[in-house]
Amino acid sequence: IQRVVPDNLIVVTGGRIRATISFNTPFEKCRPLMAMEYVSEGNARKDYVDNMRRYQDDLKIPYYLLFEPHKRELAVFK
Repeated sequence: IQRVVPDNLIVVTGGRIRATISFNTPFEKCRPLMAMEYVSEGNARKDYVDNMRRYQDDLKIPYYLLFEPHKRELAVFK
């Protein structure tokens, strides 16, 4: 099952979604539009490499945002 559990997720739909804790893409009628992660100083590779590949390549989420709180920087990937 392809689950999406980012720090923030935006889904655009006219109906209800089933998701409570994770967004299970095969069981929803809509697709996520944007995933956002807050980058931790100790594990940036997870967000910049692993999650980016998963969200954009595997799950085909069109927009991926990374926020680095310690630098106050926001990066948007399409």
